[in-house]
Amino acid sequence: MLRPRIVVILLLLIVASLFAAPVSAQQHKLTLVLAGDAFKGKPKFQVALGGVVIGKGVVESATETMVGTSGRQSDYLENFEFPVPNLGCLGQAPLEISMTNDLWEEGVGDRNIYVASATIDSIRLDANAFALLKDGKRLPVPQDVALLPILDSRVAVAEPPPGGWTEVGEDCSEGYLMEAVAPLYTSVLNFDLVIANPGHPIPGDGGGLAAIPGGVLIARPQDGLLWFYDREAHSLRRTGIRLPPINADVMPAITPGGLPIRRELLRYNDIEVAPWNGETHLLASYSYYDEAHGCVISRLAHSSLPDGWTDALRNDQPLGLDWKIALETTPCLGFIETGDSTFGGAQAGGRIAASGGTIYVTAGDYEIDGVGDDGPLYPQLADSSYGKVFSISLTDWTVRMLSMGHRNPQGITVDDKGSIWEVEQGPAGGDELNLIVAGENYGWPLATLGMDYGSVDRDSKFWPHASRQGRHDVYRPPVFAWLPSIAPSNLKQVEGVDDRWDGDLLVGSLAGESLVRLRIEGQSVEFAERIPMGKRIRYVQPAEGRIYLLFDSGEFGFLVPHKMLDHVDGPIASADEALRRNGCMACHSSIGAPRLGSIIGSDIAGQAGVDYSSALLSKPGAWTENALRAFLEDTQAFARGAMMPQQALSPTALDELVTALE
Repeated sequence: MLRPRIVVILLLLIVASLFAAPVSAQQHKLTLVLAGDAFKGKPKFQVALGGVVIGKGVVESATETMVGTSGRQSDYLENFEFPVPNLGCLGQAPLEISMTNDLWEEGVGDRNIYVASATIDSIRLDANAFALLKDGKRLPVPQDVALLPILDSRVAVAEPPPGGWTEVGEDCSEGYLMEAVAPLYTSVLNFDLVIANPGHPIPGDGGGLAAIPGGVLIARPQDGLLWFYDREAHSLRRTGIRLPPINADVMPAITPGGLPIRRELLRYNDIEVAPWNGETHLLASYSYYDEAHGCVISRLAHSSLPDGWTDALRNDQPLGLDWKIALETTPCLGFIETGDSTFGGAQAGGRIAASGGTIYVTAGDYEIDGVGDDGPLYPQLADSSYGKVFSISLTDWTVRMLSMGHRNPQGITVDDKGSIWEVEQGPAGGDELNLIVAGENYGWPLATLGMDYGSVDRDSKFWPHASRQGRHDVYRPPVFAWLPSIAPSNLKQVEGVDDRWDGDLLVGSLAGESLVRLRIEGQSVEFAERIPMGKRIRYVQPAEGRIYLLFDSGEFGFLVPHKMLDHVDGPIASADEALRRNGCMACHSSIGAPRLGSIIGSDIAGQAGVDYSSALLSKPGAWTENALRAFLEDTQAFARGAMMPQQALSPTALDELVTALE
């Protein structure tokens, strides 16, 4: 019996953290004993720990004669083995076994997987240790079952024993990556979405990313310690680089009037690395609690990075930074004793963009806008820093107010033509994309396309300061607006990812749980493509051919483009033309089909998101020129049961295709 080749999408990488000695990887193994029945095809399944898929397989023992048979004899059972990541990180996570697709046909018969047992290292679970879940509800399971049937839409779940899945103590530092990979489809370009730390978020709230050569710096925890994703080592860990303090530890929990303060909203709002004039500057924006005066301000701080700082970062060597304050907002904001929020840190803005020798930084209104409270209209007051966009010179650190009339500017970027773009959140609609022009007033809170908060179905919808309801008059209007709101979280231009996206703007979305791709033509938006992600996006950062993502949950990941063809810009290149001319793209352009770009050298049946046949899943090794030639010459002889139809290829066409797939 052939044992299926397991496609493992979890990587375990162990690195030394700054505060702990290196630990050695402990090898763990999950062994499943399954059987199956089917009228057509073979049952396919996946197994997950704590929601993280650790492998997939096909039950080869299924046959047409087994339909409707209750129970299985021992010779029908089939063993599957999966490597398991660091169990210290998955300690009390449930084990889940589920169907991955269903070929059941109405009136023909069911298609089941039967679970006999599961063993993680020395801990063995029989079939009766599992529960069946459907739509989150438990289904009755017979007592003392020898084999537990799983139909499509049902999941077998086993809880870990009291001591967890391993009896051996095991470190769960942030250096352990339990990678989860899923396909993401967009209109003209598809991706693998890689989550590096599923279920183990970076602590903190808010935050930002800064791209550096070979990795990404992450500002999020309130203790001010930066995190670092090292692309070469594929590791995610805490560093010894400490940002300026925000004083979260001394911020009170309640106002003088006894109202609760959301202290988690005192946070780091963004970071940026900016080289200029032979120096490299690290910039950090954050909300700061002034203990002496009992109030909050926004700050932008900067420090020069020493020569060799990237090597020091990778080797966990200390970096002595000398932080200086470049911008401090005025006035210092006391806590609000009326209205919905005592501390509006969610509207601090604080996003940074660097271009040449200039830094651009946004300052939000902290929810002090004269609506629903007694506060002044700070965004419209020239002697207030709130609701503004500033420019700062990297040469002499002079500060200039660039524009005013902003609410919660959550993203700013400078495109390759030098235009300054900003996104901000509006009230109950009216999120804006603005082209920032020096000296302009963008109207908030006197003009907005949003409405006052309240029930969505109320008839009286208005904005109290508007001169004309539902219009953005008098002040500079947005280039584009979102109705209803998507809660934009930041804004970056795409470069170096793929010709089909390069030059576009990407907007992260919180409420919309999506990416939005904007095509800019001149000073207008040609289209806005919404790409559902199913997660609140806090930050998006294209860099070095990837699109890095910080989710609001604290998960971190990136998008890597799929390349079905190697060349797509302009007329199809000769190699790709060979694939098209010989009929390959008729099937391989479809979602779930293997991608053909540079396939030689890649693992057989190794691409994420592809529904491979059991014949290819059982083939070990990688595609070589000889293996590919054999597959194309006689598909069934190479892998009996493969789904690809046999191609009648001439020797010339065969040579052409092998060359095209190198």
